[in-house]
Amino acid sequence: MVGDTLCIGAIIALFAAPDSGFANPPEREAAAAPRRDERSARELYRVGQAAFDAGRFREALRIFHDAYRALPANGFHFNIAQCHRRLGEFEAALAAFHRFLAGEHAGTSAAKLARRAISETKREQVLQEATSAIATTPIVDTPKTEARSEGGWLGGLASNSKRDPWSGLGSQTNAEGRHALVLDVAWPRTSIAYLYGVTPRLTVGAKVGFAWEPGTVSGAQDMASIAMTLQASLRLQFLARGRLTLTVLCEPGMSLHFAEHPAFMLFLPAEIQLGVALTPRLSIATGLRVLTWVPLGAVNPIAAVSLLGAIGIELQVHAAFVVFVRGEIGQGFRVRASETLLAPAFGGGGGLLVHF
Repeated sequence: MVGDTLCIGAIIALFAAPDSGFANPPEREAAAAPRRDERSARELYRVGQAAFDAGRFREALRIFHDAYRALPANGFHFNIAQCHRRLGEFEAALAAFHRFLAGEHAGTSAAKLARRAISETKREQVLQEATSAIATTPIVDTPKTEARSEGGWLGGLASNSKRDPWSGLGSQTNAEGRHALVLDVAWPRTSIAYLYGVTPRLTVGAKVGFAWEPGTVSGAQDMASIAMTLQASLRLQFLARGRLTLTVLCEPGMSLHFAEHPAFMLFLPAEIQLGVALTPRLSIATGLRVLTWVPLGAVNPIAAVSLLGAIGIELQVHAAFVVFVRGEIGQGFRVRASETLLAPAFGGGGGLLVHF
């Protein structure tokens, strides 16, 4: 859709800016400033960029203004403009972009990107004005309804000023300082997890659940067991570019299996997951998962490894709720003494993420 294309282009420009050379505190302008002011401006830039990456645009705007007062480098005008733009303050954004252009040579890559950002900002401004006009008619419920319909990428993309990134499947980390609960009702494992965003790229938490694991503990090949699991949870995001994210998940823990001979096992699941946004509210995730069980003191134990390919889809149905479904299929390997047993492995289910 045209609206989605505009939003995607805007997000690419916004997140490219803090990482581009002209958006950094420019060394050529810093050379003439007192060293103390330069150090202060660099530190403020670093803090402001972290706030911008975490979606705290009002805070980032204030910090970039402070940085400019410490060291009036032209590049800060671009970052100030980007913050205003993410906050929907288009007139202020356009004024800051023009101040930036006034201090740049016309042929530089920075000036070209600024002119492109100005063009996109004007289109976003027109779209916002049209949306506001529609919101005043009787067919639209309330401005609150309109706010829920605005962007925010699900499953591993950058948020707008009203959204934070979330993913129930695991293709995205939590926003920094934010919490989430994930209820995952699936076969053969059902769980509930708590997650906390430590940084924009690191999320930690804990998970408790139950599993139905065929032939992993008992000495009999066809003996199944019910297991209770307690795990730590770690998500580490390596890539967040445009529509794509790449995240590694690791959830080590213990499981107690209730079979013919109850036993404790180390449970070591790990996964690498690629997230792709299809629309502002809909995304897919695909990944490769390795599940390992190592028995601790079981009678005639069987260690097990499963290698699974997984795919899922998730939808943001409310500002605070994400629903998701997924499926996985692969090959299981169970080792007992010198014997290796092979069996197909599969599963699937769905769940709900609630963030707060």
